[in-house]
Amino acid sequence: MSNEMPEEIGIGGTSLSDILEKEWQSKIAMVVELFRSRSFAQALPLAQEALQYAEQNFEESDPRYAISLNNMAEILRGLRKYVDAERFAQRSLDVRRKYLGEEHEDVANSWHTLGVICHEQKKYAEAEKAHSKALEIRRKVLGQRHADVARSLYNLAGLYLTMRKYADAEKCCQEALDIREKILGPFHHDVAATVQLLGDIYRQQNDLVLAESLYRRALEIRENTLGPNHPETAFTLNALGVLCHGQGKINEAISYTERAVHLYKTIWGASNLDVARVIHNLAGYYRAVGKFYEAEKLYQEALSIKQNMLPPKHPDMAITYYQLAELYKVQGFPQKAEPLCVKCLEIWEEAYGSDDVHVGNALCILAEVSKFLGKLEESEKHYKRALEIWKKIYGPEHPNIATTLNNLAETYRFQERYIEAEKLYLDAIDLWRRISGPEHPNVAMVLANIGELRQTERRYEDAERYYRQALQILEKSLGTFNNAVATLYHQLARLFECQEKYPAAESLYRRALEIREKVLGPLHPEVATILQDLEALYLAQGKYASAEPLYLRSITIWKTAFGDIDHPDLARSMNNLAGVYQSQRKYKEAEEYYLKSLDMKRRFFGPQHLEVAKTMNNLASLYCDMKRYQEAEVFFQDALAIKQQFLGADHPELATTYNNMGLLYLEMKRYKESELYYMKALQIWQKTWGEKDPSVILVLRSMQDLYNRSGEREKLEMIRQKLTALL
Repeated sequence: MSNEMPEEIGIGGTSLSDILEKEWQSKIAMVVELFRSRSFAQALPLAQEALQYAEQNFEESDPRYAISLNNMAEILRGLRKYVDAERFAQRSLDVRRKYLGEEHEDVANSWHTLGVICHEQKKYAEAEKAHSKALEIRRKVLGQRHADVARSLYNLAGLYLTMRKYADAEKCCQEALDIREKILGPFHHDVAATVQLLGDIYRQQNDLVLAESLYRRALEIRENTLGPNHPETAFTLNALGVLCHGQGKINEAISYTERAVHLYKTIWGASNLDVARVIHNLAGYYRAVGKFYEAEKLYQEALSIKQNMLPPKHPDMAITYYQLAELYKVQGFPQKAEPLCVKCLEIWEEAYGSDDVHVGNALCILAEVSKFLGKLEESEKHYKRALEIWKKIYGPEHPNIATTLNNLAETYRFQERYIEAEKLYLDAIDLWRRISGPEHPNVAMVLANIGELRQTERRYEDAERYYRQALQILEKSLGTFNNAVATLYHQLARLFECQEKYPAAESLYRRALEIREKVLGPLHPEVATILQDLEALYLAQGKYASAEPLYLRSITIWKTAFGDIDHPDLARSMNNLAGVYQSQRKYKEAEEYYLKSLDMKRRFFGPQHLEVAKTMNNLASLYCDMKRYQEAEVFFQDALAIKQQFLGADHPELATTYNNMGLLYLEMKRYKESELYYMKALQIWQKTWGEKDPSVILVLRSMQDLYNRSGEREKLEMIRQKLTALL
């Protein structure tokens, strides 16, 4: 708030004018004090009283009347009641221009207030005009090197930064800094504010080293002049957190931001929007290091503060909905993310219009979540609408277009529309090459996705070629120790494993694990993802002793990341550990972990879900090994019913259960039923993978065993001849 109270005139006695002056000064002093402590709601009724008092006791031409109007504008701005704030600021300006003329210091003050209000409403042209007028008047009336001239330059610099006019912003900010350092000296809190703004300008231009040095200087000044427990110190700590996050120094970002949160809460309590925004930032940093449970609690805390202080459809609400949805998506909770995405989309559409950048971003995350939920047609629709928005805003060539083309291709791949997916992947690569050059990491990401497409199509040589092209680009541009590089090694390992090239797969898994542990830390959930695949590799080779400790470690990681909540990755790890125990014939331990996994999956997904069916199938297989055939039959039948409901009649997943049921009935000597289910599995695998696929060979060998046991010599000979021809 402008400290615009007129100087008291020493007049002897207790005249009426003295009484009026003292009464008004008393009210204004309380308003200013509450404003400076950001207690806007408490300040408003006092500011209204001061204005009413001025209207009743002073002429319109009296400076105190305009000051009261201006202070009302500032208070309403603090409450984000911008329409009313602008109205009072304009009234103050009109009164001052009428009685003081165009070139007066107080007129400049009103232009200043109006500029700030317009800036916060994103009325950038009006804000620029107002701040420029204030600067012009102040230069003329006060001289070139006055503190208020620096103040106008500072405000213009902040406005130009918002408008991305970086050269203009830097010029104004540097001039403001020069004036303030000369007038105030190098260790003044206004100098610190200007230094930090200059840091913001360089950060936005990606000069992070210079930005960091400026932020550190601002922090030093503020801690020395204002003390370590001042809100402006917290403001700089938060800025340093944002900067360190941008540099990939996440632990430093967390340290700075935790200090900022503590300071803000100490100063203002929990119910403050600045507190909510810094908590929101800290949640994002926790998410980056895999502390999902802590991140969720912080997002919910930030959301609760905003819900108490903002209208339900305020754009700031949507920011936290968006980030919380991102967290749930990463955690594997798409059903939690979806309603948040819808809310976010609704708010931003209403606030910014249907073709705004925010709406495009909301559509993209909603499309991603819809894809994970299996709502592929909806996913496709959302991505296509986002593409239209990007093209309308940016034209035909922009990173957002390339990213969305790639993501839409992923949806087509999930729909098994492989030709359409490949076309979009190639379009995305071509666009990235034009935008960023042929050796950019984004080119590598799309190449890797084409590799995954080829792997899905079982075109393994082509898949390896694309993966290696992507890996070469990433290692050249990012270095070896980068999470994107770890992801490529992980994908290559999976490719070799599905071809049963186990030594090569193990080496690649180990390399991916080494990089990810170094980059993300040993307890990050993405480390557990590699551990799970390495465990499965050992299990496939019968290396049960090697697999067991990895499963136990991955379970520890999931519990650390997600706390005491049900999570699909934790359920899968327990399911896989049960498989290890089953292979070791530790049937009691296997049953315990299968049942834990099944209970968790039922709670998380509901009783009729494919993940539930997978663990039912495995539990039935265990009961087969334990010769508890009747229980096995029940679980196989339940698993089969779920798979038929979700996958249709000819999906390869059904064939797995048919094959297992064939084995069950063979052990129960119910040979006709065994033959029926083996035949169903054989027909699906032959149709899906071809005659020479290992799955086909497996079921033929099982049928050979069946006919040998049942004594059906003719059928036995026919199967033997079939196997001889295939092998």
